[in-house]
Amino acid sequence: MAKDLFLDTVAAIYDAALEPEAWPVALSRVGKLIDGTWLLMAAMRLTGEADLVTEDLSGSPDRLTLFRQEYNSPDTNPAIPSLMSKGHGSVVLREDDMPDEEWHRCGLYTEVYRPAGLYHGLGAFVLKTSTHVAFLGANRRKAGGVFTRSDVGLLRKMMPHLGRALEVSLRLADLQSQKTAHETLWDTLAFGVALLDRGGKVVWTNREATGILARADGLAIRNKFLSAVSTTENAELQRLIRAAAATSEGRAVLAGVPLNVSRPSLRRSLALLIAPIRIKRAFAGTPVAVVFINDPERKSETPPALLKRLYGLTGREAALAVLLLQGIDLREAAAQLGVSMNTVRTHLRLVFEKTDTHRQSELVHLLLRGPAGLI
Repeated sequence: MAKDLFLDTVAAIYDAALEPEAWPVALSRVGKLIDGTWLLMAAMRLTGEADLVTEDLSGSPDRLTLFRQEYNSPDTNPAIPSLMSKGHGSVVLREDDMPDEEWHRCGLYTEVYRPAGLYHGLGAFVLKTSTHVAFLGANRRKAGGVFTRSDVGLLRKMMPHLGRALEVSLRLADLQSQKTAHETLWDTLAFGVALLDRGGKVVWTNREATGILARADGLAIRNKFLSAVSTTENAELQRLIRAAAATSEGRAVLAGVPLNVSRPSLRRSLALLIAPIRIKRAFAGTPVAVVFINDPERKSETPPALLKRLYGLTGREAALAVLLLQGIDLREAAAQLGVSMNTVRTHLRLVFEKTDTHRQSELVHLLLRGPAGLI
């Protein structure tokens, strides 16, 4: 029975490595193994930020919030400096580290433990990496008595599993955060981005590419593959995608190659750039090639308010700059703004002065290269 409980606890811990929401269940299993109540675990970066503070199923959100805000630092929680001084893998009993009389005066006891009916406790230093440290606390009511040598022995057997699982959990959380940040950045771009795996299947598209491909005007996704409507252009597209994938795996040499894809709507052709993604080891579904997609018909959506803030333009001047970014000439811009050619030339001269440019081409280049060009 004891062996089954130990193995079930280990399994629950590794489940939590992949599903952070399962940590309360895993900690409850550890608590059952060592006869502990209210187990909590905190993982902190060496710079001081807490990445994970979680508790077992017996905890309460209010208690955890109070602990996290007031007692999750070496200055307020006496167990942390004690564990740090003893090193990774250490286990410290509260009774060995702090006499009862001192414990009764400690804010951690009076504000957190006593209201919850808890008295005895232990702390364990479960993880130390180049970026994080993590500590586990287990507690008991006064009637339960001090944690025994046997309890500590069981916890020590469990600690390597806790450390490994927690390290995996933290790494996955970091990777997910980076992935989310990268995708958010890709979605701000004014051109489409499609990532393809080694079989040529589309594994991800940014917002702009999703819109272009949904219109299926010259380029679309068919059976998960990027496909051009024109048979001849599609054959060339597939050849370039295969070459990019082979280059990524070191079986060919291909730099970024452009390709124009015609459109049944007779709008200007889509401009593609197919390139390999250098990666050491590709698994199924790993992006190994990227296709950048530019729609020359796409209108700039740069908000005039942004140009006003960046360059100190007036509303009319910013509106004119937006029209120039869209490729509209001065005469048409004057008509859209409802002003004369003399007035629009005056606005343009003031825009030149405020942006330190001298020609329309120079102005457009500046705007596209600046923050406004990212939106």
